[in-house]
Order: sequence, then structure tokens, then C-alpha cells
Amino acid sequence: MSSEPLIRADGISKCYRLYRRNLDRLRQMLWLGQRRFYEELWALKDVSFELEQGRTLGIVGRNGSGKSTLLQLIAGIFPPTQGHLEVNGRVSALLELGAGFNFEFTGRENVFLYAAVLGMRRQQIEQHFDDIIAFAEIGDFIDAPVKTYSSGMFLRLAFSVAINVEPDILIVDEALAVGDGRFQQRCMTRIRQLRDQGVAILYVSHEMDSVKRVCDKVIVLNDGQIVNQGDPFHMTNWYLAYLTANFDLEALRAMEASAAAAFDGEPSLDGVAADRLAQAASEFRHFRHGDGTARIRETFLTLDDGRRVDHVAMGETVTLHIEAEFYESSLQHVVGFYLRDKLGTDIVGINTYQEQLTLPEIQAGDRYEYTFRLPLHIKSGTYSLSPSVAYNQVAQNWMDYIENAVVFQVVDTVPTRTVFGFYYPPDREVSFRKK
Repeated sequence: MSSEPLIRADGISKCYRLYRRNLDRLRQMLWLGQRRFYEELWALKDVSFELEQGRTLGIVGRNGSGKSTLLQLIAGIFPPTQGHLEVNGRVSALLELGAGFNFEFTGRENVFLYAAVLGMRRQQIEQHFDDIIAFAEIGDFIDAPVKTYSSGMFLRLAFSVAINVEPDILIVDEALAVGDGRFQQRCMTRIRQLRDQGVAILYVSHEMDSVKRVCDKVIVLNDGQIVNQGDPFHMTNWYLAYLTANFDLEALRAMEASAAAAFDGEPSLDGVAADRLAQAASEFRHFRHGDGTARIRETFLTLDDGRRVDHVAMGETVTLHIEAEFYESSLQHVVGFYLRDKLGTDIVGINTYQEQLTLPEIQAGDRYEYTFRLPLHIKSGTYSLSPSVAYNQVAQNWMDYIENAVVFQVVDTVPTRTVFGFYYPPDREVSFRKK
């Protein structure tokens, strides 16, 4: 597999001309650039990145941040206004699924039409036809006019064609919302297979869990510019903090600086926990944000005998302690945590609202301890706990949020046992009989 980038973007920008009326377009042509009858909208500004074979680049950002414009440039729909963009290989873009379909044609006819639009020769389409139909799962409807399809059938067929055209570069823009849960899982599996075969993938989604599962690197776009980039786990968390700051980069930096100063000056973790975090720095990174109206002062795990622990036997019951101090009064608040593995997968997420625990109105200066007791029937490995204090269940607006405040090990006390997946049910019945 070549290490040469399939996509190389060097300072690319895209500017659109906005005319107030059609007459201004004619005036612009007649004046030959001596006067300007339009306004400029810079959808992208100085974006640079590279993407190699077999790698997946995630692109996250709010609506209007420039994601679609970037994908359109890479797909060859528009050229960049400034900068250099090099794209090497066949591109299959899941931007507007089925844009090349003719609704009067049958599904079979549209497979050949759409695949040809995506750059396949007829012989190649015939070789992949059975795979396309099998993946789409539309049965005998393949010979019915597309105008008779449900929206789900139509999108499944379009998606199936797009991922079977032997692309070198695959662009996925929120396309995994098509179909039911089973079909979405098959789409994710197919995308991973393409990546393992050397296909470079650009992946855009507002669903952060899928970004963490699929991507090797993530860039965060806002107002057409890259405001941060890095590994998927930390970038998705940073993006949620950015959302909390209402996409105000300076406000987020101020929040981070304030939170870091508060953390450095307080004993929020005991010595054992601090050493553990240092040892696990290659897997888990401490990150903190929030508006500062509350501070999580201490977070730790105990067993039922009260001992603080950083190693837990599989299936053992633990209690997570979260101690928070409030600096401003609040009518309501929610306290919770995420339990994640070292890849950032959410294993458990629990909060006081979910558990229907009625919390009191908070007064400035109050200090409370919250406890969550649960058995850990999860496979052995390294895990982290991320506690938070939020204003309510709906808005993603935190008073304080500590990523990876506690890092601990789950140990299987039965060395000969093999656990597949994450969860190992405590009650199991397995039997057999000869028939």
C-alpha cells in the first residue's frame, strides 16, 4: 500500500459571488471587473490536509461551517478559488444519493446509469451487479420503476451502487442515516472493509460515536476554517466543548485556561489516581471544560468496604464518588458520568436525571457528594470515567466536565476465560442434549 497521499489540499479556499439581482451579473460582465456588483462569501479559507490510502479522515462542524463545500471541491464539482488541490484516483461521493437516477427507469436500468455516472464501464458494472442488488436488498423491485420505491429502498439502492464502484476515495456525507438499524450496521461494516482494502475515506457526520469508531483523524471546521485537528476521541470531545462555548473559540480557550488553573491548584484527584493518569497518558488525555459555575473537586472509585481502588475484578460492584462545589445558585442541575474504553467507546452513561433522582435547588457555596453504585460486568482492560455537572438533561451546557478523571483497570480473575465483546452477563444458562 502506497504512502503517497490520494488527497493533498494546500491552502485551498472557496469564494462564492452573491448577486442581489440577475441584472448585476450582466453589469459585472460588461464592466469586465473594473467594478464589483457582487458580495463575496468565503465558504472555505486556507484549508490544508493530506489523506493516504487506507485512512479515514473525519470532518465535523456545525451546519454552514464549510463541510459540504470542502467535499464538493474534492469530488470535482467546483474548483477552489485559491490554493492547490490534488486528488489522485476514482472518487465515489455519497453526497446527494441517487442524484443521477431517472425515476421513470427501473432499478436495474438505474444501476447501470448511476454506476456509469460514477465512472464505471459496462463490463465492470455487470461484474458487480449481483453484489449491488444483494447489498440493497430490494428483491423483485429491481425490475420495477424507481418512482414506485419507498424512500428507504431508493436510498439503499443508490448507496449500494456508490460503494461498489471500486473507488480509490470514498466521500460519505451523513449517508449512514439511510435505512433501518440493520442496514446501517452493514454500511459501517462495508466502509471498514473498503478502508482495509486501501480506500481513502472522507467521513462527515454529526454523530460523534460513529466518528470515533470509523476515523483515524478528525478536523474541526467552523466558518470555513480548520479550528482544531487531531485523533478522533479527543477531537470529538473538544468539539462538544466548542459547542458548549457557542462556537466562540476565544471563549473556549478562556474556559480551558480557567479549568486548567483550577485543576492544577486543587487536590481533585488523590495521589494514586494522579500517578495512574500519568501512566496511562498514552491512552487517555485529561481534558476539562465548562463555564466554571461549579467545580468537580474529587472523583474516585471505592469497593463496598470503603477502599479506594484503581483495579477492579470483573463483575465486582463499585461506587463512583463525585464531589462538586457550586459557585452560583441554580434551580436545577444534573450530575453524571461516562464509562469509556481506551478507544473512546461509550460503555455506560448514567446521570441523576436518568435515574429519576430529585436534586435540590443549589445555592452559591453549596458542596455535595454524588454516588453511583453499579457492578462492572465488562471484559478486562483499561477504562476511564468522565464526570460532569450540567444545567439540565437537554442542553449540552456544562458547569464542569472532566474527561478521563479516573482511569482504572478491570481484571478477570479467571485466567482461562475468554470474554468476547464488552458485556459479560452475570446470569447465564448454557446446555445441550443429544437428539
